[in-house]
Amino acid sequence: MFQVPSFKPQERGITLVEIILVVFIMSIFFMIVIADFPKISRQTALSRVAYKFAQDLRKAEDLGLSGVLITNGQTPKPAPITTIKGYGIYVDISHQPATNYIVYADIDNSKTYNPGSVEECGKLASSSPQFDCIIEAVDISQENKSLSIKSIVDAENEDILGSSISINFTPPGPLVTIKDDIHILYSNTKIGIVFQNTDKATRTVWINTAGLIDVQ
Repeated sequence: MFQVPSFKPQERGITLVEIILVVFIMSIFFMIVIADFPKISRQTALSRVAYKFAQDLRKAEDLGLSGVLITNGQTPKPAPITTIKGYGIYVDISHQPATNYIVYADIDNSKTYNPGSVEECGKLASSSPQFDCIIEAVDISQENKSLSIKSIVDAENEDILGSSISINFTPPGPLVTIKDDIHILYSNTKIGIVFQNTDKATRTVWINTAGLIDVQ
């Protein structure tokens, strides 16, 4: 009777050559990661700042949509600021490197930030102030000292005529107004955030008057 021969698997360990080959390949990958780490770190910091800016835009938009009142710093009990007409983001690139933007409350109903006011909303002595106040001042250089806001452009990717832009959200819509410091209105704008180094990495945050926000 024909019998099928049986085969027994041979047991053998890992050879020294295989161990050396694995260590060599791992070393190559490790060196590649180490070489690219500064670039990866820059790209991560840049993305974090861009998405933080977009998040703050949505925060101002949500405040404009809900019409929520913020409180002042009165004692003993804070009172709602009753004169708020809207909320927004203000960016000024007149002095480079520009590393700051402001989340503000529009009190004078100009649909733009009044840069003459430096008061924080939470420290106002009155519940009926006359000038815009600052909800939050953001310094993007805290994420990385080489980050800055480089450009503000319009729909045709041309620089805005002014040196600053206010993106304002007026309740209850909210109505979105994009206006520069010389009162020119825009249908949309892109804020360019750049990493000032050899690779010139850039992210842009885009918004239009329909309230659509995108990080590019």
